Amino acid sequence: MPKYLSKVECLKEIEREYVAKLGYISKESPFIVPITYFYDEKENSIIAFSTFGHKIESMRENAAVCLYLDKIVSVKEWKTILIHGEYEELDKIDHEFYLEKLGQGVKGILNINDQKNTREMEEFSNVKFLKGDPIVFQIKIWDITGRFMG
Repeated sequence: MPKYLSKVECLKEIEREYVAKLGYISKESPFIVPITYFYDEKENSIIAFSTFGHKIESMRENAAVCLYLDKIVSVKEWKTILIHGEYEELDKIDHEFYLEKLGQGVKGILNINDQKNTREMEEFSNVKFLKGDPIVFQIKIWDITGRFMG
């Protein structure tokens, strides 16, 4: 029987990861896309970036979003976390600061998880590969819930 994770347990899980699924609404239809993120404990928010496109345009129109994270080992052993929050675009003046924070956070997680693939991290950190200027945003957390089994 599934059990609930406490808010503290949920936050510990999102601190350990850097890829999740972002849910947003576009013209009354739901969309889910993977994103790289970093949990900023001080701000109690998720930091991420993208270039302008469908996702950013949609979140500008409807700022209510969710972030979904799961760890599935088997049908009898899994964890899921759902964050509800609000999209907030960060000022261009702060982009460099938050991109650095995001990059350092992901590097720390990769090192903690013994995934020391520095080439992969360098490619991720280099926003020059983007087609267009990066748009840095945060998801201000309204609510977080989680469940687990096993």
